[in-house]
Amino acid sequence: MWNGGDPPAEAVAPRPIADEELHLLARYTGQSDLAALREHVLALWRRACSGSAPVYLCVRALMFLEPRVRSHLAYQRALQLMADARQAAAAATAGGAAAPAKGGLGEAAAEAATAASGASPAPPPLWIDVGAAVGTDVRQLRVDGLAFEELVALDVPDARHYWDVGLELYQDASKPPCVALFGDITDDAVLPPPAASASGTDAAVAAASAPQEDQQQQGQPGQQQEQRWGSIAELAGSAQVVSCTAVLHCLGQEQVAALLSKMTLLLRPGGLLLGSTLGAPTARPWEASYQAGHTRWLHSADSLAAALEAAGFVQVEVAPTSWRDLAQHRGAIQPLVQQHVGSGLGEDDRCMLAFTAVRPAA
Repeated sequence: MWNGGDPPAEAVAPRPIADEELHLLARYTGQSDLAALREHVLALWRRACSGSAPVYLCVRALMFLEPRVRSHLAYQRALQLMADARQAAAAATAGGAAAPAKGGLGEAAAEAATAASGASPAPPPLWIDVGAAVGTDVRQLRVDGLAFEELVALDVPDARHYWDVGLELYQDASKPPCVALFGDITDDAVLPPPAASASGTDAAVAAASAPQEDQQQQGQPGQQQEQRWGSIAELAGSAQVVSCTAVLHCLGQEQVAALLSKMTLLLRPGGLLLGSTLGAPTARPWEASYQAGHTRWLHSADSLAAALEAAGFVQVEVAPTSWRDLAQHRGAIQPLVQQHVGSGLGEDDRCMLAFTAVRPAA
């Protein structure tokens, strides 16, 4: 069923697909025939829009082709955090026997140092993408140098449909970009709060009692890729970086507060959260046209900063930004945007917000 009253799955695309929008897909898949890639995208777009799950604006307007995380002002900072952590892990694995070369220890050098010292390999750093959807951002991260074991994609069980579409879109179902786990992390049975997560036994009991769908995985690695994570509860306190783009504005005010608190738990002390969301000059509720009865919450820059601090974050920064794809295709998709957001939310009533925050050091 196509949600929101739009045409059925065989409908034409709402706008042309520019060559630059296919850059990541072409690079990731190694295909250079852009016309064939366009047809591939449109076939999967029609399928994504024909499921029973809500069809979000980024899907309906073909805005999922370009990675959002890459344009975030803190993206290079986050990549550097991962590189520093990777280098520190390699040095720890080597037992301090060798100083890291410029750019970090090579894999062969780290393995040799480990064998010589008898030390156990240190775990690699971790980046968790919350609300991964089709997985465009995690594939951009793979292109930018992150390894399979350094990434986890998280989303709610209802979003599994989108992840499936991503596996076909990027043609990597046999060798996915990372482990994907599906569960509502605001549910304490899925990601226990600190009192429970402080005890390994309590966390294990909570994970075992969580709804079965919350423990399901997708994008299983092949035999050459070792899986580090079996459940969402195991991710607590593990991430150097958590990203969350285009998610908060899909939630109500209390849901946003709960999600921010749980993302704090996913991070290591000193870890970085970065994200972007639809916001408003003044914080306000709104109801998307296709989700009658579900009231979402649009934060202002000030109210989102306060919510991040209330969730336990420090070094909070929230600033207006723009999503390049939204600005680039504004003329073509503006009618669809207005239909999506409803008549009660005009262009002057909304803005884009980028945010960064840090989990306090222990």
